[in-house]
Amino acid sequence: IAIREYAPGSQIVIDGRVYRSAGVQLYTAFQQGAQKFDIAWRCKNCGTTGVAENAYSNSNDLKCHECRTEIPASQKKEILRPAGFTSDFYEPTSNDISSQKYIRVERPRIQLEGDSLNLPDSRCGFIRYGHNGSVFYHSSGENEKGYAICMECGRSESMSADGEIPKFFAPPHTHRPLGGKTQNGKLVDCAGHIKPHLHLGYKIQTDVLEIYLRNPLTGEWLTDSGKDQIIATTLAVALRDAIADELGIASTEMGFGSKIDRDTDTGQTRSVIQVFDLVSGGAGFVVAGVANIARLMRLVLRKLECRSQCENVCSHCLASQDSRVEYEELDRRAARQWLFNCNFQDYLHLPDQFSIVQGAEYCSQTALQFIQSSINKLPMENTSKTIRIFMSGDSRGWDLAHPIFRDKLLSWKATDQLGVELIIEHSKDLDEESQRNLKLLSGLGIKALTTGDVWSSNAPYLMIQVYTDSNCFSLFASSTDFTEPGEHWLRQDEACTLVSSRLIPASQVSPVDMSSWGITQTGSTVVEITSELNGSVLSLCKRLKKIVEQQVPEFAQLLEQDSAVAISYSDRYLKSPWSLLLLSGFLYLFKSDDLERVEIQSLRSIGKENSYQIKHDWIYEEDQGDILSKWLKLVLGCVPDLSLKDKPWELLHGRVITIEWKSGKQSRILLDQGMGYWQPRAMYRDELEFDFSASATAQTEEMANKFKAINMVNSGSWPTYMSFTSEV
Repeated sequence: IAIREYAPGSQIVIDGRVYRSAGVQLYTAFQQGAQKFDIAWRCKNCGTTGVAENAYSNSNDLKCHECRTEIPASQKKEILRPAGFTSDFYEPTSNDISSQKYIRVERPRIQLEGDSLNLPDSRCGFIRYGHNGSVFYHSSGENEKGYAICMECGRSESMSADGEIPKFFAPPHTHRPLGGKTQNGKLVDCAGHIKPHLHLGYKIQTDVLEIYLRNPLTGEWLTDSGKDQIIATTLAVALRDAIADELGIASTEMGFGSKIDRDTDTGQTRSVIQVFDLVSGGAGFVVAGVANIARLMRLVLRKLECRSQCENVCSHCLASQDSRVEYEELDRRAARQWLFNCNFQDYLHLPDQFSIVQGAEYCSQTALQFIQSSINKLPMENTSKTIRIFMSGDSRGWDLAHPIFRDKLLSWKATDQLGVELIIEHSKDLDEESQRNLKLLSGLGIKALTTGDVWSSNAPYLMIQVYTDSNCFSLFASSTDFTEPGEHWLRQDEACTLVSSRLIPASQVSPVDMSSWGITQTGSTVVEITSELNGSVLSLCKRLKKIVEQQVPEFAQLLEQDSAVAISYSDRYLKSPWSLLLLSGFLYLFKSDDLERVEIQSLRSIGKENSYQIKHDWIYEEDQGDILSKWLKLVLGCVPDLSLKDKPWELLHGRVITIEWKSGKQSRILLDQGMGYWQPRAMYRDELEFDFSASATAQTEEMANKFKAINMVNSGSWPTYMSFTSEV
């Protein structure tokens, strides 16, 4: 509201008097360096927007976190978040309210990292929604070239139409300070530094819903043409009003907008419909509206009708509660015509693919949300409740030891008191690593079963069943892209159609024969770990050495009498500062003057812009590689040989430390969950934050500080396993 109404140059009426906003309040008076500047950017390739903090360290080599395209200077705006706005201390006011000057505020930039679901018929497009959305409000001045701002007193003027500093500030002119600074009772001119091309901005986190519409008859997206952008904004207003009617709230509780996006598969640009909760942090309104998206879209069609048959919008249709709508460029009739031309209403039902699923209903929840709601719907009386997970895809890509996968299974087992079953179609095809992990899970009470049910191998694919003796909730999917156990298990980054049913019985299953499967190799020693390694990361090596001395004496003897000359480690998920800190604690056990070679293999990090905690992934793969090298050289005294892969199958499943000793012996330590078993803890929350926008050198220095301050704790009451093997 402040950025919209109080932008420098605007006139504000307060108590019948007209004041002119003359500048901004700075966070620390008379300290130019105290202000924090960010960079707001937009990707010309895919349409993604974002805000990179700390402009001075991030203005160069800024890349889109979605498509990795470098952001050109024309798509960057230097942003100042003002502490407030102020009028000129000596400027006279008036009571003439017949006219009022406003500074145009840019449309909010709305960005979302959320779950994707197809509309009931995928030919109509898909939706994306979630709590992790951001809305960036900003003002670029009267001529949309930004402001010239005095960094001492805060006086601000819009840049000229040709991007020049206004004459008011241009040398040799001086200006009167906003606060009325005096010396010996006389006004003193301000000689502060004038910073040009600044934009005023503010970002909030909130709930966002996006709809990506396509013509089901032609397959074309709602394009980025001027007309289609107007249609997208009009549909956003109608959708917002439809959600408000369904929830019984005022439509002004939500905002609306649209953005230009690029389909990276086809290269086609498209207009995206966006609705968001206005309250910072989100109120859950737009997310709740997803529960019946097909009904909402039918209501949108009705909203585009007007009993007054207005030409555009009026108080009888889309402008009924929000006066802001009247200032937007909308076209109710064009939006209605677009939906009718593509017979959109006829496609708001499930495609024929799901006709064989008895009792099929469109599911507007994610897989994890479906599981939780199904558990809540089961009867409360004492009865056996079971969740059944159908494993699909190529088993070579499975990661059954990944913490996201394993912790969820064990949480259902231990916390929700559910029976947990994993359904495997072809158990004979499993490799040794998968067999070992399934047998470990079996020891923790997770059953491994097989079935010849037709649903497990043909579309639509049966993903999940939550059942008792008398109830069974089944979830089907149009594809199996996100059902492989691992980092992205049940995370719907790509759109997929989900369908639920209460009429499909629990599948007939039989137990998998594990009698011939071995957990460890001959001569291996398995150590079970829960809280034994908890404590300071700095002293991890000491605790690890103590465990080895107590439980693996032959390995302890090697540490005492031999020395490592080469170490190699393979882990798909060595992509965060936290995992690197933990790994260095493990590897420090083998540091010696004879150490000549360290080899590290992992996947490239493709982080998101909202990485801000030490356990989050690096945003840029360049940072990942550079910091891995710097940090391990600092800890081990040896520059590592890094190999960062693009595809998971290019690396082994297991997390294995291989040690070559000076004596010629070789040892292997298999960590079944790698570094993912432990979580960071600190006395204060801000100690867990990490500045991913800093340079690689600065990030390495920050890691050194975290290394001394942060503790590690096990993530659950269930154990992880370390297997020690030594060979001649």
